[in-house]
Amino acid sequence: SRRGGGGGGASGAREATVCCLCYLPTGLLLGGTSRGEIWCWSGVTLTARFRAHAGPVFCLEVNRTEGWVLSGGKDAKLRLWHPSSFPAPRDARGGSSNNLRPAAGAAGEVASTATPLRMLDLRSLAAQLTDAAGRPRLLGSPSIRALHWVGARVLLGTRAGELLQLDYTQSTDFPDVVLLLQGHCPLRQPSGGGADALVDT
Repeated sequence: SRRGGGGGGASGAREATVCCLCYLPTGLLLGGTSRGEIWCWSGVTLTARFRAHAGPVFCLEVNRTEGWVLSGGKDAKLRLWHPSSFPAPRDARGGSSNNLRPAAGAAGEVASTATPLRMLDLRSLAAQLTDAAGRPRLLGSPSIRALHWVGARVLLGTRAGELLQLDYTQSTDFPDVVLLLQGHCPLRQPSGGGADALVDT
């Protein structure tokens, strides 16, 4: 449908780009959009949408066993969503959900609000990632562009080409953070020029 595809149509909603997709074990399709929302489809029907991030949602990862969902976005925040944050398939009103509450929205659309179970701001971890001189090792804004969730560990890819590991083995509130890779950086030219100059990896 036009609404499900992000078009304005009769609903009057602004167009949005779908940046990422994932399926829940229930068969519901989730999409992270450029408007910072997560949209939920059952088949071709848009059943719910809610604000998830202050900026584009670039990545979604689902726990296939229990249906928990992690989302990451341009706002450098990692958010964990309970399965009840999403409506049951083919429930156009999201009536079976415990956390979704209808909110004012454009005519013909299901606008809802949901609260993440946990939230982590990647910028708050910058103090843990410093070099020998105490300078931050993260380059620029740590916008989250990719994530992968395995057990108690989460791998994050940032806009600046960094790969970080968050380890929640010891604590579910304060993960151990390791900068694994900083090798996908843009080329930099030295002051004296030279086309063969590469950044350190």
